[in-house]
Amino acid sequence: MKTLITLLFISACTSLTASAKWAPLPLKSLVEHSDCIVVAEFVSEETHSTSPEDRTQSANLKVTSILKGEAPENVTVHGHVNTIICEPQYVFPSTKGTKYLLFLRADNNHYTVLNGTFGALPISDNKVTWFTDETKMENIAQRKPTDLETAITAIKRAITP
Repeated sequence: MKTLITLLFISACTSLTASAKWAPLPLKSLVEHSDCIVVAEFVSEETHSTSPEDRTQSANLKVTSILKGEAPENVTVHGHVNTIICEPQYVFPSTKGTKYLLFLRADNNHYTVLNGTFGALPISDNKVTWFTDETKMENIAQRKPTDLETAITAIKRAITP
């Protein structure tokens, strides 16, 4: 009986920690489900932890370009990390001045990154890690450094096909 209870307990614990039920979205879906798409620069952040495995962040960013939708000049993007529940959430590294290409969801000026790390693309040397082939579903997780302008052109093409 102890063996059975132990096995049930282990099974329940492993199913809780390995419950990732999401996949990277293709460009068309990222664009379609984003309320706004912007280029923005990280300014500051506030982080709160409620436990070692759970923290929230409010990141303040200065919007430099809007590709889709509307966004204020300064936007606060909220993120949440829970190491027990695997969900596509994003928390910004605390590096002032880093620029990002962001796919955002908005709810009454409450912004969150869409699709975790696949919706917050750091810009370095005017490049982002972009789709190797944004048209093929089987390649959506494969990325390579690409000029920011190439990514912006692909986004604009997806907005108005």
